[in-house]
Amino acid sequence: MKTLFLAGLLLSLNSVAMANDWARETIDFALEFSQQKIAVNSDSNSAELRINGYTLRMRESYGDRFQAGLVLGGMDARMRKMPGIEHVDTFGYHLGIGLDFNLARTQSLSLDSRLQLRYSDSNGSANDQDIELSWLLSEAQIRLSWQPTMLTTLYVCGHGGHLSGEHIGTGQNNFDHDLSLRQHGGYCAGITRNLDQSGYIGINFNHDYSDGITVYFGRRFD
Repeated sequence: MKTLFLAGLLLSLNSVAMANDWARETIDFALEFSQQKIAVNSDSNSAELRINGYTLRMRESYGDRFQAGLVLGGMDARMRKMPGIEHVDTFGYHLGIGLDFNLARTQSLSLDSRLQLRYSDSNGSANDQDIELSWLLSEAQIRLSWQPTMLTTLYVCGHGGHLSGEHIGTGQNNFDHDLSLRQHGGYCAGITRNLDQSGYIGINFNHDYSDGITVYFGRRFD
């Protein structure tokens, strides 16, 4: 994952260096709904972190190569497949930042990189068991997009991630476990469909260290 992250960072910095127009062009607002399953280690235990989330994403374009964005949303999360520990639903929030860079472009193809950093925190209780989950997830992604028509964009991507967090329980079971990813690489695919000159909808599927689906609706403003 470190190699992919560094490669994405170097390619991204190179694309910024080549950009010659830093005037703001558009602001992009999107609402996302997602379901994710992340394979994690809770100390020495293999477990599964399940997340249902909704996210408001804002991205601002600078020139035609660079976007910077913020994300903020809510979620419910729970740990699964942990022997002897009751499954407790937790509720909380997540927030983060992201940078997108266009590396190369033709009339119908585009190669882009994305760097993201997101913090999540949630709490819950049931049957005298209190649970707190918190983690910081960093991701690097390389994406190849194809636009067969003016309305449709198809894409595939490879990504790497690093997660550092805590899984804390008090009550019937008292513990303080460190969270980390069991796998650090994965891939995704998706489709975006333009509704008009500024609105769009899409769906994204991802697999490996994080398995899940995201549906999103957005609009761009000049």
